[in-house]
This record gives sequence, C-alpha cells and structure tokens, in this order.
Amino acid sequence: MSNWEIFLDGDNIPIEHFYNEITEKISNIIKPDNINDIIPNIYSQSNMVFKYTSMRDVTMRICCCNTTNKNATDAQIIFNVGKKHAQGKKIIIVSNDKIFNEIADNNIIVIQHNNNIENEKKPKLRKNNIINAINNLKSGNESKDVYLCDLCSYFPNHQMSKLRHYINSLYDINISANDCVYIKQI
Repeated sequence: MSNWEIFLDGDNIPIEHFYNEITEKISNIIKPDNINDIIPNIYSQSNMVFKYTSMRDVTMRICCCNTTNKNATDAQIIFNVGKKHAQGKKIIIVSNDKIFNEIADNNIIVIQHNNNIENEKKPKLRKNNIINAINNLKSGNESKDVYLCDLCSYFPNHQMSKLRHYINSLYDINISANDCVYIKQI
C-alpha cells in the first residue's frame, strides 16, 4: 500500500488531462511507488466527462461538495489534505489554484497544469476565441463532439465554472446537459 494520496481539483483540471498528461509527472515524483496503487481523489462541482479510450481501466474516488458555493471544492480538498497529512501521508494536489501553494511543504506537493502554453499569450475569454477553439478541436470533423473540459486547454486561466457561465451568457454558443459545447446554426 502506498504512502501517497492524490487530490485532483476537477473544477479546473479536467480528468482527461489528468490521466493523459499529469499521471506521468506524478509517477516520476513518487518513485519507487507505483501510481496504479494510488486511487486519486477527484473533487468537483461540475460535470465530469470521461472520453472513450480503448482498453482504459481506471479506478478513482469522486467527491462532490455539499454546496455549490464558490471555493467549496478548494475547501474540501484542504480539509481532507489536512486529515491525511495528520495521518502521515504524503500528498500530491493537482490544481491550477494558487491557494494550494500556501500549504505546500516537503510532504505536500502541488502540481499545476499549464496545458503546454506556459510561455504563450493566453487567449482572453471572448466569443470569437471560443468559436476558434471549438473549430480547432473539431479540426474539420463536424461530427466530433467538443466538451467544456476540452476548452480548458485553450483557457487555462479560467475554471470550468467560469467558462460555463460565460458560454451560457452567449446567444450563438450552447452547452448541452452533458457539457457538450456547440455553435448554433443560424
């Protein structure tokens, strides 16, 4: 059994990014432990999308907050990190929220994910930028679904809840019940 615990802030790091891009970073940190022996704790107030991947087999704990108040997810993570830290566990927090940097120490590691655009100018949350991101993600395949979590890679400075709120305020772009984002055909 591993002495590590992983806490993922699912409100600003999509699960697909975690499994596709961050688990390798974590594997390098926790050596000689095996990441497959650790069940990640995923905290979220928003819908989570799991995309089909052939032969995928993952185990995770999904933790929902009691409220939808701002920062409820962050508060839950901090509370549970404190409990596990008191039990002597080593902690990895995966989040882009800078609040977690304040509790980082030798036994609490914070991994921020910048979606590979660290030195590039990050696009502003504007309707045209969202439309361009949707079109880029579709890459010519009009039947390809684009989800809210996919847009997080284009707007890394914004949480999914802020993206959802902004898109819901637009007339030309809609979000379905399962967080599929599409441009209205006029």
